[in-house]
Amino acid sequence: MISLDAITVEAILLLALTGIIWSWLSNPIKNYNSPHWLPLLGNAIQLAKNKHKFHNWVLEVSERFKGQTWAFQIPFQQVRVVSNDPQTIRFVLKENFDIFLKGRRFHDNLEPLLGDGIFNVDGEPWRVQRKKTSRIFTGKNFREFISKVSFEEADNLHSYLKEMAASKGVIDIHDIFHRMTMDTFCRIAFGYKAESLTAPATPPFSLAFNRIQNMLRQRMLNPYAKYLELVNGGRAILRSDVDVADELIYKIISQRKNDPRQEGHHDLLSIYLGVADKVDDIDGITGRDSEKFLRDMVMNIILAGRDTTGQGLSYTLYCLLEHPEVLAKLREEIQSKPRPTVDSDLYDIVAEFPYTHAVFKEALRLYPPVPGNTKECQKDCVLPDGTAVKKGWVVTWSTYTMSRKKSVWGEDADKFIPERWLTEDEHGKKAVIQESQYKYPIFHGGPRICLGMNLAILEAMTTLIHIMNDFDFKLLPGQTIEMETSITAPMRYGMKVEVSERS
Repeated sequence: MISLDAITVEAILLLALTGIIWSWLSNPIKNYNSPHWLPLLGNAIQLAKNKHKFHNWVLEVSERFKGQTWAFQIPFQQVRVVSNDPQTIRFVLKENFDIFLKGRRFHDNLEPLLGDGIFNVDGEPWRVQRKKTSRIFTGKNFREFISKVSFEEADNLHSYLKEMAASKGVIDIHDIFHRMTMDTFCRIAFGYKAESLTAPATPPFSLAFNRIQNMLRQRMLNPYAKYLELVNGGRAILRSDVDVADELIYKIISQRKNDPRQEGHHDLLSIYLGVADKVDDIDGITGRDSEKFLRDMVMNIILAGRDTTGQGLSYTLYCLLEHPEVLAKLREEIQSKPRPTVDSDLYDIVAEFPYTHAVFKEALRLYPPVPGNTKECQKDCVLPDGTAVKKGWVVTWSTYTMSRKKSVWGEDADKFIPERWLTEDEHGKKAVIQESQYKYPIFHGGPRICLGMNLAILEAMTTLIHIMNDFDFKLLPGQTIEMETSITAPMRYGMKVEVSERS
């Protein structure tokens, strides 16, 4: 006689077998290149094993498939199609701009920090903000204000390094660059002097901002993180930190609205208020909603500016210390020309220091501050290489991988060679080559190309010119310099250096 237990076991096994067969037959990517797809689990095990080195895993898989498009999928989540071809990036970012959007999942994951700001919305809300912000970024007053702030914060960094050199201290220069860029972009965004660099303890706003970003990083990496927050207390911590950041921003917004000397401010918040038809009416957004609009704008600018420039400077210094011959050439250029001042024009600085510019661009190529990007497809389509993408799927590209792709950058693609960016006219004058934004999508591309691109370049070049000729930096031995898996590309363990003044 067959026992009830035996029947139960057989039923479970039959159910499991049925599930496996169904999963196999319904696999949405069975005709695509895919790394170790398993029934029921998809690529979940591979992703879990490699989450600590996600960007290098994407590189390894892409090389395994010889640069061809591939796909991965985990249960209850969108299929992701990975293509690291400049033609695909152009297809997505420019030619089919209205088909490939940020999407609801992206928006909801980052909403606590970015709200409905320019980097977190699509369609008409994005167009409204883009139009207004682009006018501001090209305005003469704002350009002059940016230049002033950039030089003042570079001077503050110089003074800080001078103190550290005198005390023969060891510093985490990765952290220091981020403190400086936090100070810079808080001033540019809403006129707030965070003083992260000089404060004995990190200010509450900066601490809250960092914790919010770390929490949201988990959401981007783990599709189930939002649910785990409800269990492990993370959601309450997130809300508390958002409240800390919001309290300061809303307080300053309120002060500016009631400031009769509004025209005396040149930060982004003040200009937004100044160009509105009425202080409480921004493109039809009124009352508290207008304050939320301004709050979201401030948060978006700080996130984009701080990380792009702080990480770009960190990896640039790392590359220079690993390539002393390049550092020598950079110093030779800085020594050969008058040091720029606060009155210098951005475009003059970029033109007068082509090698410094090339060094920064090459460091960004190998270590892009946004190492990967995604867009959600709104209707079935076919990529330029013939890959079918269904509505609701996500197209992903890895700028980190593409920068190491020999078919794109040549046999020396994985080498740090600033000279690849330089050209010379018949009179021997050097200039920096402008590559296609789809081959070099460091600042995105198409209609959403980064409005702050020139600002990031100015901030970085100003900093390098200020410090690289006056200080020596020595990497502490035994440390690991590697990229954290995140929304952006922070160094996982920072970068410890000894700093000393040059004679």
